Amino acid sequence: MSSSTKKRRRGRRSTRKGNILNDSNSSSPLLSPAASFIGSDVDILTLILTRIPSKSLLMFKSVSKQWLSLINDPKFVHKHFIQNPKFSITGLLWGSDFDSGSREKPIYDYIFLDGNINSYVPFETIGFKIWRLVREGITIVQSCNGLLLCSDCKSRNRDRTYYIFNPFTNQYRVLPRSRMRICGFPYLRNVSLAFDPLKSPYYKVICFWSNRDSKYRIEIYDSETSSWRLSGFDSCSLPAKAFRWTHCIFWNGSLYWCDFQGFICYFDIDQGLDGAVPLPSSAHTNHDTKTFDIAEFRGHFYLIEKDHGRFTFNIFELDSANCWNVKGAVDVRLNPYAGSPYSSIIRGLNTDFIIFITEREEENESTRVVLLTKDRSVVTYDLKGMSFEKIHDLSAGQQLNITVRFHQYIESLACV
Repeated sequence: MSSSTKKRRRGRRSTRKGNILNDSNSSSPLLSPAASFIGSDVDILTLILTRIPSKSLLMFKSVSKQWLSLINDPKFVHKHFIQNPKFSITGLLWGSDFDSGSREKPIYDYIFLDGNINSYVPFETIGFKIWRLVREGITIVQSCNGLLLCSDCKSRNRDRTYYIFNPFTNQYRVLPRSRMRICGFPYLRNVSLAFDPLKSPYYKVICFWSNRDSKYRIEIYDSETSSWRLSGFDSCSLPAKAFRWTHCIFWNGSLYWCDFQGFICYFDIDQGLDGAVPLPSSAHTNHDTKTFDIAEFRGHFYLIEKDHGRFTFNIFELDSANCWNVKGAVDVRLNPYAGSPYSSIIRGLNTDFIIFITEREEENESTRVVLLTKDRSVVTYDLKGMSFEKIHDLSAGQQLNITVRFHQYIESLACV
């Protein structure tokens, strides 16, 4: 037999074997009894796949229709997260929020938190299918545990189309239109996303509508039912200015907003309660020289107090009893990557500001602060080791202004 004939036969055998392995419903003597049993038992297959990293599962979707259906199942996704609760936050998306006076479509760039520019890049801009079809462009409203709440850039909130987008799986959903406008509540004051993958594979979108008398109705979209419903809570006492703050955080079952003066308010979604969180007692001293912001990371809720007079950031963490604990402080004058002299610091865009906080939950637990400097450098500061490290330079093409936001990019299999 010629060598070419042998190669052709080996090739045919390899092809047949590959087809059999990719068809979970086939039975073949080429598969061992154990392999056939595992491939046909959904419970065992689930037990194995829930221990596989998210990136590998993305590729495993192409193994067979059975595997694709299983990995896309919300119940499987929930089990996978329970098995792997420390999801990977590899970087930050950054760009300007919607600006009604701008004619440019929002563009988002990516910051690698590990400083490795050769790492996997999910995308340079939000590139899901609808992106190029929307004349006004798409903007990120909020990030929440792997999902992004996005909208088009129409001038009025009530006219916008909202989307839920998972940048890791590159899947998105267009939220259905609300009927609140024809029910006497024409003003959409705020739209926020709530998603806790530890509790449920489903997310909620909360909309605050008002009428001309400033009475509120709260509408909730539930991904489990793919429909809107009215909340029974209709006595919202949150101040009107709260709904003008686009920066919202979901933590411990509630949505939180914070203004620059340190007024923090919240809305408990399940209990239908709203209220305010008082500042730490130390934050009330020299209040005129301070500004405030909030941040969230893997179940940790932070208050960032910037003291412009002392050039320091003070970091506090809120516990489940609504008590503040001091995490540490950052003296930006010690930053070797500071750029311009700090004697010229003024409030606003000419100052450094914190864009992210991470916790390393290991034996030697430490908190790392991600800082954006005035000269567009991204620097990390370890509160325990008291050391700075430069990890990124922002692209010169992007303009830094008051509408710039930074959003977590999380490798999550969350369903949309």
